Amino acid sequence: MTFTWKWGYGRTTNSPKALAIWDIIVGTALVVIFGGILLGIQIFKFNSIKTTGIVIENVEEKGSDGDLYYSTRYSYIDFMGNEHIKTSSGSKSKKFETGDRINVFYLKKNTDKSIYDSIMNTIYLLAFVVGIIILVIGLFSYHKHKDEEIVWSEEGWHQC
Repeated sequence: MTFTWKWGYGRTTNSPKALAIWDIIVGTALVVIFGGILLGIQIFKFNSIKTTGIVIENVEEKGSDGDLYYSTRYSYIDFMGNEHIKTSSGSKSKKFETGDRINVFYLKKNTDKSIYDSIMNTIYLLAFVVGIIILVIGLFSYHKHKDEEIVWSEEGWHQC
């Protein structure tokens, strides 16, 4: 069974070993990028205090591309009783409705610095898991075809 993979500049490969290497590169990139994002979120949550916030409104903004973006404006009260009002970065769809209760995490030393739980955390986790799957497939495939020799020509990578 051979696979054809379209490489840049119109070149293709029928080499399982070259495809395995590509899977390893893509899988590693996904794991590193989304693993780093998830790690950063988890470190922030570990060092912060959890409270419940309330969505005040969805701020509508027009982007430079002409599309509408929605930023979530939310409020929360810190452990000293001070209210903080924050606005998230924009997205093309509303993440919450006005009045929704959300989990907010803020730093004890800087109570104005906060993040909230959103569906994006789940998407980051999903991308991380997909990266691990692609990486594992690439590693197994590479191990299976490790003795094959591949060469480069004008038509692309080829198996010898």
